[in-house]
Amino acid sequence: TVVIRDRHNNEKSMKLSHCFKAEATQADVFEKVGAPLVKSALEGVNGACIVFGQTGSGKTHTMLSPDGLAARIAGALVQPPRPETDDNDTTTETAQVDVKLSCIELYMNELRDLFEPQTRAPGGAARGSLRVYAARHGSTETGALRMPITCQADAVAAITLAARRRATASTNGNSTSSRSHAILTLQVERRTARATSSATVLL
Repeated sequence: TVVIRDRHNNEKSMKLSHCFKAEATQADVFEKVGAPLVKSALEGVNGACIVFGQTGSGKTHTMLSPDGLAARIAGALVQPPRPETDDNDTTTETAQVDVKLSCIELYMNELRDLFEPQTRAPGGAARGSLRVYAARHGSTETGALRMPITCQADAVAAITLAARRRATASTNGNSTSSRSHAILTLQVERRTARATSSATVLL
């Protein structure tokens, strides 16, 4: 439980499931937050991790840096196929995992694909702006480009490209503050000889 006091000396408390120390590393964050998402996705369960906070608090660093949470999650999902075991710890079959990554941002009421170069129409609207629509099984789609991820290096390159194309502006607290809401989507499909499962991880 974290207890804080506002400027009027009013006390407020918040219950947290975990609080990282100042010396925590990106690896520490992945083990606590990312690893469970990876396990769930490989079991066919959707998941999400949302970061929020004031300007300069480390959101982009934690999620989008080359050794950040998004790249580590993608890398863990596409590790070399490994044999599956049954309840008796008997090796049964090998699972193949395919992962695709898309990245969009919401900025000035426009939904934009960060993997597509942005051009402008004569009226000033961005060409190729995305729209959200309903898909099968209650999911949503945007039509954003999905990049295949085969290793963590692929994820790092894709995320770095997306981060470079995000809308930024200078603020009192951060000279390159992100001005948009960004969503990374990992589409995960896991196949064995007997079954196929799919899941979505939103970051």
